[in-house]
Amino acid sequence: MKIILYILLFSSLALSQTLNDKLLYITSNKIDLNSNLQSLKIGNDKLEQLSFPTNILITFSSHLSVDLWNGSALTKFNGNKINALGETRVGIKYIFPSERFMVKALIGLPTGKTKLSNEEFLISQLISLNPLGYPISYYSQGFNVNLSLIYAYPISKSFVLGLGCAYNYKGNYYPRESTDMGKFDPGDEIISDFGFDVKISKNLKFNFDFVYTVFAKDKIDDIEIFKMGNKVSLYTGLNYIIGITNNNIFVIYRKRSNNKLLSENSTEELSSGAQIDINYLFELMLNTRLTPYLLFDGKLYQSADQLLNGELVHTGESTIFGLGLGLRYNIIDFLQAEIFYLFKTGDIILPSSTEKMDVSGSKVGCNLLFRF
Repeated sequence: MKIILYILLFSSLALSQTLNDKLLYITSNKIDLNSNLQSLKIGNDKLEQLSFPTNILITFSSHLSVDLWNGSALTKFNGNKINALGETRVGIKYIFPSERFMVKALIGLPTGKTKLSNEEFLISQLISLNPLGYPISYYSQGFNVNLSLIYAYPISKSFVLGLGCAYNYKGNYYPRESTDMGKFDPGDEIISDFGFDVKISKNLKFNFDFVYTVFAKDKIDDIEIFKMGNKVSLYTGLNYIIGITNNNIFVIYRKRSNNKLLSENSTEELSSGAQIDINYLFELMLNTRLTPYLLFDGKLYQSADQLLNGELVHTGESTIFGLGLGLRYNIIDFLQAEIFYLFKTGDIILPSSTEKMDVSGSKVGCNLLFRF
């Protein structure tokens, strides 16, 4: 699902650039090298991940580009670990000459580890919990293909409408080392998006997106077992500049209709709570080279019954906040370096548990961005 959201959120970025009279979707080539270490204490246990996400963008013209992504990660929990590559994603993006339409195809290649042992399966479920925010949230799934179309229409120089739609094909795979569980086939997804960007003043911009997602039924060995409830997602963003400070506030609200557990003779309705993500970034633009920043991250999730890697689990309420700081430095024209630190604290109810556990820990990282 993260792949799809990236596409739809990218439409907001593309739309905002029409404020300069032209849709400039594709920029220069880049290689983005990232390293992250996130270590969280959950109750009395520690979940630790060292990850190396890499992104490469290659532009063939101002209208055509190819995007490559992969990441490896070492994740440890209670003396067990997974050390493997993640999924490889290949994206092809084309902007039509009118500069109002964009099409994109994203292919997810199952280069990561599936067929997990019982210990690895537990680790994979934990890192997939969104409130914990692990950079590599899954190692691999089946063969996935996403096709999307985005349309941007400038009403004026300061107001732009956008429409988007996407179809996400999700291939089957074996989640567990033992094939007794069967081959899991997650349901395909259809996504529609309506949004707008408005430039209120020279230093104030606002954007909004309404996204609606419909899920097909999940299967194991061609037997329908689960139906994810249709999801409404609201994205709001505010950017304002005061003096040498740049402020970005981003809020996401998600709510599903009830999920359904399917069997041959009955259908059971399962609750699905709301989710709220809040992000704030405060940048101090000292000069063209040096930008220190502060960041805040909040995740407030209600409980839900859902399928994780083909297994029904109950994820309880969670409230996790993060507060951090970082520094970006343009070393030379084509090279930017970044370091950051984020402290996290809160509580969560893990799958197969009924009591809240305290969460505390940190995430540190450094990135190198090459432009050419």
